Amino acid sequence: SVEHYEIALKRLRPADRELIVARFEMGLAFEEVAVATGKPTAAAARLAVVRAMNKLTVELKSITGTGARL
Repeated sequence: SVEHYEIALKRLRPADRELIVARFEMGLAFEEVAVATGKPTAAAARLAVVRAMNKLTVELKSITGTGARL
């Protein structure tokens, strides 16, 4: 649910939240995410977003008590 997503998002480090919001809520391309977050390249931004999403998945699982997947 949206509520679970918001709770899980708040549990992340600010840098990880920024990456997820930039990519998925604002719909920025990886090149734009790189510029917005100070990453050196689009590839670095993509990798950082993947890592942030993995952390978000862990938080969602802890909230829901399930094997929730994004």
